[in-house]
Amino acid sequence: MARWYVKPPGAETMGPVDAAKLQGAWKRQEVPPESIVCAEGSTHWVPFHAVAELVGAPPAAVATAIRCLRCHVQISGAPEATVVTCPYCGNVNNVHAVAPMAPPMSAPMLVVPPMSAPGHVQPKCSRMAYVLLGLFLGGLGIHNFVAGRKGAGIAQLLITLVTGWLIVPLALVGVWVLIEICTVTTDGNGMRMS
Repeated sequence: MARWYVKPPGAETMGPVDAAKLQGAWKRQEVPPESIVCAEGSTHWVPFHAVAELVGAPPAAVATAIRCLRCHVQISGAPEATVVTCPYCGNVNNVHAVAPMAPPMSAPMLVVPPMSAPGHVQPKCSRMAYVLLGLFLGGLGIHNFVAGRKGAGIAQLLITLVTGWLIVPLALVGVWVLIEICTVTTDGNGMRMS
């Protein structure tokens, strides 16, 4: 079992203390719920109540299986725990920062960031929506506004509204729209439309 440093609110840091002793102190309510802990050899402080090893989660509640970020060994934690300490290397693993364990495999696990991760820009519209909007509302440039191509959308809208009573400008906008729906594959951010 890992050894922990404990810092109750308004008190000095104590430790390192064996996890079994801390678990007993928690059960006897000798540890304030606002206390924070840090595993020996780590610099990451976490709330005491968030560490399944210390609060004594019953074995039946242990359901979350993850892979340790440091030693890559499979470890388990309580479903409500936000951190799990690796019993082999003592690393404190944030449950939300590691990928859940997949069925047994021979290759190392790869952690893939979610599609909504900061810095990831998703395309605003699909290619099919762009083509359909171009066919039905292309003269107004709606397909370009939806795809984030505002310059082309404004130009098409103004040409249609200002010179809409003339046949030649409308025909030119129509040809322009047909060329766009056949050739444009990226949105206004340069991302490929799906």
